[in-house]
Amino acid sequence: MDTDHGHRHVDVEACLDRAVSLWKTAAARLPAGEQAEVFHRVTRRLRVRAQPGQGWLIERGMDTGLAVRLRAGTEIGFAATSDASSAGLLWAVEECRRNRMAVPPGSGRLWADSSEVRDVERLQAEPEEEALQGWLQAAKRHERDSGVTASWVEWGCTVDCLVAHGELRTLRAISRCWALGYEGGAKRAERKAVLAGWSLGDLDPFRWDRWEATPIRAVAPGDRDRVPWILSPQVASRILRAFLPFLLSEEGHGDFEFWVDEEPGHPLRIAGGLVDDAGFPTARRRLFPRPDSAAPGLWRVSFMDPPRPRHGILVLGGKAQEAPQRFVWVSSVRCAPAGDGRFYVDMAGERVEDGCAAAFRWLGPGLWRPRQWARTVRGVVGEPRTCPDGTIAPALLCEPSDG
Repeated sequence: MDTDHGHRHVDVEACLDRAVSLWKTAAARLPAGEQAEVFHRVTRRLRVRAQPGQGWLIERGMDTGLAVRLRAGTEIGFAATSDASSAGLLWAVEECRRNRMAVPPGSGRLWADSSEVRDVERLQAEPEEEALQGWLQAAKRHERDSGVTASWVEWGCTVDCLVAHGELRTLRAISRCWALGYEGGAKRAERKAVLAGWSLGDLDPFRWDRWEATPIRAVAPGDRDRVPWILSPQVASRILRAFLPFLLSEEGHGDFEFWVDEEPGHPLRIAGGLVDDAGFPTARRRLFPRPDSAAPGLWRVSFMDPPRPRHGILVLGGKAQEAPQRFVWVSSVRCAPAGDGRFYVDMAGERVEDGCAAAFRWLGPGLWRPRQWARTVRGVVGEPRTCPDGTIAPALLCEPSDG
């Protein structure tokens, strides 16, 4: 991150003017029959890190970048660079020409045909350094209750502009705050914990999201002759990511005890998770079991990557259930496609009785079909967790299954 002690705020209109100027520079070099769109991004960050016995470490930075997509007939080229100068733009245009590839009809649509979209309501002023320091001090006071030692807290804002035909197609300006902590202290660093929100006030030091969840204590008697499975949030997330395309492609909806939403507007997408791009929707939509639309939008992990059809932040929910007296807490999984819409699934976990781990269990390997697996899900257990792959998921209560 470049150190930058000036320009504490990002000028949205200046970013827009710069994006239009870059497009005009690119357009001047295009022969007849070629179309270009220019994506321009400016990101500003302020991070305050706690240094035990040494006070505070203040980190400021501003990053810029641009991307160009060039279409000539049925061929499209893409290039991106962190050099947002005119020289960087001209390099990107020439790189597009060198790497152009033919695309199927209908898949190479430029965003020039879309209507103008402005999304600037989530942009807030940069907080003072003292406000971030105060949050870390408050988190420190609650450390014993939360079990998490806060490492740093960060505010950031991003301004994305997409220009085609010399006009703005989309403008998105958003800011967010997020924090990183460690359960067991920064030295032991047993598990990472994160918080993300639109403002500093959204970060509750009592509600850290662990990237790995501990077994849930049983609160209700269960059937002694049948031991259900509880998939940890991380395991549920991995299975869901692998199975979702098949769940969406199969005909018929049926009745299921869980649902999956896509929430592009979740702050996690710019808090170390997936990053959305100007030109893409921010409205939450249902994917499963009765989808609003099964087709994924065009997303990229960063402006350096070409846009590809994929789903953004997934949110898993369902019918709330209590953990039975006896169950197997599934903490790890391996999942690989086996062809014909089936998957090899290999899982491991611990048998839990009366809230205590009783024995290690190995479950598998099994040959699963996604929709048959989905019918074994009886609901969700516990609070949702933030998983490393950008999924918000609780634990899943399932009947034992071989797929």
